[in-house]
Amino acid sequence: MSFFGGGGGSGKQIGVVPAQVNATITQANTDIKEVVNVLHTEFNNVLKALADNWGTVDGKNWVTNNLIPNIKDNVDAMCNTLVKIPQVIKSTAMEQARATGNSISPTEGEKPTMEDLTNEMKDSLGDEGLIGVYNTLNSEVKSAMTSLQSKVDTQLGTTATNIQTNCSTAFLNDDTASAVIEQAKQYVVDVQTSIDSVITEMQTQINENTENCETFERSIQSAGLQSGSGN
Repeated sequence: MSFFGGGGGSGKQIGVVPAQVNATITQANTDIKEVVNVLHTEFNNVLKALADNWGTVDGKNWVTNNLIPNIKDNVDAMCNTLVKIPQVIKSTAMEQARATGNSISPTEGEKPTMEDLTNEMKDSLGDEGLIGVYNTLNSEVKSAMTSLQSKVDTQLGTTATNIQTNCSTAFLNDDTASAVIEQAKQYVVDVQTSIDSVITEMQTQINENTENCETFERSIQSAGLQSGSGN
């Protein structure tokens, strides 16, 4: 096994295993890209739930001009946080190598980007041309948001677990490995907090934009649409 390291005055090893550092960074890059892929899929599912249950010109324009740009800005900020994970692994590995009089050039951290989101909303609901919202809007949007939160949390958990496993072999000093792991986990928590905030803000804004819309009953039967309450 090739590594840079040695015994210090305290008897603790310092140094890194270059191949394992690169493997750790490569896996982190892959994992955080998958986080963003999940965000893309799940946010599109939220938008699909909106499109299936909301049909107004104002609503369609709000989703295009406000909601989607806001989501993209927030995800970009999350990407700026996520890329710090491989970056801290790289910078710590270089510091550890320098401590032994060596130098290494680890794999670069890669900032992921999210693909464009899709707004399928129309000026009215379905073939009936109803203008307003179905009474299933809140439940279906909430379900899509719950899925978003759950699936992204799962992928972020996988990211953190892989970092913990890989750092334990990439860094020869347990304290150094632990420090990198804890910093990476904090970035994961920061992203989780951001997602929670975005979901809460989205729900509030959707409620505000639909509160004056006419509400229609939604039935599984094609003839079952009836006007309900609304302003």
